[in-house]
Amino acid sequence: MTLGRVEDDDRDDRPVRGRVRRDGVRRYLRENDLTLVMLSLFAVCLVGQGIAGFRVYN
Repeated sequence: MTLGRVEDDDRDDRPVRGRVRRDGVRRYLRENDLTLVMLSLFAVCLVGQGIAGFRVYN
């Protein structure tokens, strides 16, 4: 008797190419989420200041 193990598991344990790529993207997003949010916020503020400056001085 084995505890917590299935002896006759017919599943193929090879990674699927698409799944590996999607998991890689998810991992990248999870590991860099704060950086991506702060970079996006910076970009939005920079564009907003450019638009505001253009409207005021032109």
